[in-house]
Amino acid sequence: MFHALRFLQKSETEGDYFEFGVFQGRSLATAYKIHSQMDTAARHFYAFDSFSGLPHLSADDTLEDYSVFHEGQFAVSKADVARNLVNNGVPEADVTLVEGFYDTSLTDPATLNAVGDAKAALVHIDCDLYSSAVPCLRFIEPRMVDGAILMFDDWFCYRGRADQGVHRAFDEWAAEAPYTFTEYAKYTWSGIMFICNTRADA
Repeated sequence: MFHALRFLQKSETEGDYFEFGVFQGRSLATAYKIHSQMDTAARHFYAFDSFSGLPHLSADDTLEDYSVFHEGQFAVSKADVARNLVNNGVPEADVTLVEGFYDTSLTDPATLNAVGDAKAALVHIDCDLYSSAVPCLRFIEPRMVDGAILMFDDWFCYRGRADQGVHRAFDEWAAEAPYTFTEYAKYTWSGIMFICNTRADA
């Protein structure tokens, strides 16, 4: 997270923070603390989660003899997440929490109104599943600024297979998206970051 935000600072890349898959709010709180210590333009923090755990796993989310993910996993209530953020020094006014499964919440007029025309400089996708990542990428596509950082926390899940999980969702989306992608860094055992630049012909 530090390297992602440092890159944005050094690149003079403005825009907000978007996180898909909040769980207890730890990564969002970490991002806020790091950002607050840097001399950069203010960023708003948008966080999207069902707050009831993973959805029912579709056929696209399953792999033979692989039981890492299951329905309802990572459930933490919206109220508990909001409390955790405040307790970790994140002002309530700087965060917008959006509740619901992505296939419906990200097209809901209330969500679109809450987000407005906000632009994304840092996108953290931690939603584990192919079926969850697809609507996230569609939602964020028109919002990303040139030089945005796109983080996938679960890139190497599903035994690292490129035809599974968020890796598959990214590859399908990136083939048509109006951006070029440069691998920036890997983090922990499962995560990866890309720098996203707008294509000259887009």
